[in-house]
Amino acid sequence: MFVAFDWGDEINLDQVRQMVAASAQELPRRRRTPQSFFYRHPPLHVELPAADLQLAELGTVQASIGVTIFDFGAVSIAFQVPFSATPAALLALAGTLADSTTLLQKARAVMEPLHAQLLAAIQDPLWQDDLSEEYYVFQFGPDALPQAGNHAWLAGMVHLES
Repeated sequence: MFVAFDWGDEINLDQVRQMVAASAQELPRRRRTPQSFFYRHPPLHVELPAADLQLAELGTVQASIGVTIFDFGAVSIAFQVPFSATPAALLALAGTLADSTTLLQKARAVMEPLHAQLLAAIQDPLWQDDLSEEYYVFQFGPDALPQAGNHAWLAGMVHLES
């Protein structure tokens, strides 16, 4: 689960490196990516302590957490939660993820100490609660998907509808 926030106009990544343990995160280029598209400064990756998440159908799960910090003022938090579930339970979970209120609250709570620590490196800081984007990625093993032809299930997963 990913949540992206805008923390301000710009983040000085050199300053961030002096404030927290961070590593450069080179993003892979695809063949179709134009050569003109590149990051002036590669984003930085910061690991945060794992945290508990409450997820429908799964209960309390522990998520590993990483934050990617971009020089253009954006940050992205990634909650990685390995789990196993039946197709029906997975579809029910997807349906609950459409309401991202709880995830946004958790993301903000987990990131607030980092934000406070990096405030001096953020130009014109402004973290608005209503300015975020959420993304969900389900990664399946080779034999984990329901049988081919189950279009309703796949559509429910893509649209986060149970």
